[in-house]
Amino acid sequence: MFRSVVCLAGGVGAARFLDGLAQVYPPEKVTAIVNTGDDLDYLGVHISPDIDIVTYTLAGIVDKEKGYGISGDTYNCMAQLERYSAETWFRVGDRDFATHLLRTAFLQQGFSQSELTEKIRMFLGVKVRILPMTDQMVATKIKTSAGLLDFQEYFVKRKFEDNVEDVSYEGASIATPAPGVVESIEKSEVIILCPSNPILSIGPILAIPGIRNALAKTKGRILGISPIVGGRSIKGPLDRIMRHLGLEVSPLGVAQLYKGLLRGFVIDDVDKALASKINGLGMKVASTQTSPVGRRHPRAGGNSLTRNFAIIPVKGLLDSKSRLSRSLNPRDKKKLILAMLKDVLSAVEESELFNRVLVVSPDPTVAEEANLPHGSFLHQEGQGLNAGVRQSTHFALGEKASSVAVILADIPLLESRDLKELYSMGDTVPRVVLSPSLKAGTNILVREPPNAIGPSYGRWSFSTHLRAAQKTGAAVYSLSNPRLSFDVDTPEDLITMRRQDPQGKTHTARCLQEMTLHVMARSSR
Repeated sequence: MFRSVVCLAGGVGAARFLDGLAQVYPPEKVTAIVNTGDDLDYLGVHISPDIDIVTYTLAGIVDKEKGYGISGDTYNCMAQLERYSAETWFRVGDRDFATHLLRTAFLQQGFSQSELTEKIRMFLGVKVRILPMTDQMVATKIKTSAGLLDFQEYFVKRKFEDNVEDVSYEGASIATPAPGVVESIEKSEVIILCPSNPILSIGPILAIPGIRNALAKTKGRILGISPIVGGRSIKGPLDRIMRHLGLEVSPLGVAQLYKGLLRGFVIDDVDKALASKINGLGMKVASTQTSPVGRRHPRAGGNSLTRNFAIIPVKGLLDSKSRLSRSLNPRDKKKLILAMLKDVLSAVEESELFNRVLVVSPDPTVAEEANLPHGSFLHQEGQGLNAGVRQSTHFALGEKASSVAVILADIPLLESRDLKELYSMGDTVPRVVLSPSLKAGTNILVREPPNAIGPSYGRWSFSTHLRAAQKTGAAVYSLSNPRLSFDVDTPEDLITMRRQDPQGKTHTARCLQEMTLHVMARSSR
């Protein structure tokens, strides 16, 4: 066993990795050097998001659903601030706010970031040593088509929708490593670059000259873990950023960013075909199951692995949603369709249930307009929804999928918890899980195995799918709630959507806010 391990960390992926590491390796022998490039001053307090995510996760109090914040937290303070018309785009829970108040008080009393991080770690009983990368201010700046943005403005306020042209780390070139950082690297036998965003989370750490020099001189082995699996980022906008910057969205693209630094690189089994190319960069490659999806399935038994596929059919950007044409011009209708697709994709990604996500459409422009990752678009050859579902199901079977969830692209209120609940229903295979729409259609159809029943979309498809599943003898389950059952087809649905999400939390609601007067005026005729 190694005497000590140092991890360079930032974000939810790193926090979860550290939590797992601390369960199989003595946590007191682990040091986490954490990114502070995304720190911000907000509503009079200083917030260190990455340090808090790591600390809360290791303390066992993190909100596991979101990956950040404190489990069971309330938002009374935010609600009151909203009554005062204060900016509340950066949502902070009441208990989480207490951490920021304490941190700010310590800083005002003259304590350094590393000193107060140690205090909070000890208060929460965390055994892993947590060090900020520096005690000085370093700010990650995102150059976008909308201008130069602070990290949190890009990431949270604007929900990383802007095209990224460049990323810089203001203050990094003159910053010095926090006390203990260089010493930890020098003494460690293994340094691990966590499965974090190499540009937004690891990049700021490596931009500090003292840290980069220490890594160059260390005798310890420096290893990395890919945060890209199957052409998609495990969490966050890394795949989009890499694509915007002209980088290959794959473990190879990540490895190229670390060329000359790493001796070893861990990738997911689905990407093992890239191993030889990564070896060519001077790194030894190991492949294993790195993604949180595709773990051993409790229902499958034995050593089989579950491979969950999500299929999201899109009819097209110009010829779909014909009933909305009397309320929206073609350009606005196209924006709405893309916004709804973004909401569905966000819920799918946040659920962390799926090994592969496929958007299937006869319209080839969908891939580019929706900014889809490489390998996540399937061009539909036949006509109609059923043809697209059959084709993508056949593809999934060829990829040895264990289950397929067909998720329609017009259910913008869908949340990751809904998908998790759907997948938790029942312990029998074969099974079919249905989620009906308010109009008696089928908004979500989960089939395990993927060919348990064929698709029968059309009028009254819920009852048709239900009868088909019952005839096969498969276990049949149904789940309905206001988020799952609501879909957008008519002008009246647009008004309902605005009422359901008045604060504009979804892409769809924000899209409608931009065209509210236009929609409302025509819909009321």
